[in-house]
Amino acid sequence: MLFESVARPLVIAHAVVAGTLVALTTHHLVWIIRSRGARRRGEPRFALLASGFFCLAFLLGCLVYPTYRVRVRAEYFDAPAARAAQLALSSEAHRLSPSSPALMAPSSPALDKVAHVFDMKEHAIALGFLCSLVLLWLSRRSDPSQLETRRLYLGLAYGACGSTWFAALIGLYVASLRAVGAP
Repeated sequence: MLFESVARPLVIAHAVVAGTLVALTTHHLVWIIRSRGARRRGEPRFALLASGFFCLAFLLGCLVYPTYRVRVRAEYFDAPAARAAQLALSSEAHRLSPSSPALMAPSSPALDKVAHVFDMKEHAIALGFLCSLVLLWLSRRSDPSQLETRRLYLGLAYGACGSTWFAALIGLYVASLRAVGAP
C-alpha cells in the first residue's frame, strides 16, 4: 500500500483534524442559534473554517482509507478465520486460554455490523460536508435575518454538526476495536 508505512501518523492527524471539525461545527451551530437571525461578523469565517476542515479531514481520511480497507476491514472485520488466528496467537503470547474473557473477540455478526456502521459514517460525513459547503455559500450570499433563510441556516448547521459528531464517535469506536497500523 502506498501510505501503509505512515498510516498511524495519518490516522492521528485525521483524528486531530476531525476533533477540530467537531468543535468548529458545534461552535458554528451555537453561533447561529445565539445570533437570532442577526448578521454576525464572524459567522462567515466559521463557515469557511468548517468547510476547510471538512476538506482537510476528508483528504486525510482518503489517504488512510486504502490501508484501513485492507488491514482492518478485510483482515479483521470481514474475515472470522483471521480473527480466530489472531486470538490464538494473542492467547499464546499472553499464556491465556483462547476462551479467556480478556481475549474473546466480538462475534462475527457484531463485527460485520461495525463495518456497516463505518460505511454509514462515510455517507453521513459526505452529507455533512455538503451542508457545510451550502452554509459557506449562504453565508456570503444571503441575509440570515429573513425567516426562510434562518431556518435553512439552522437546518444546515444542525446537519453539519450532527454528522461530525456521529462520524467522530463511530470513528473512535472502530479505532478502539482495531486501528490502522495495529500490531
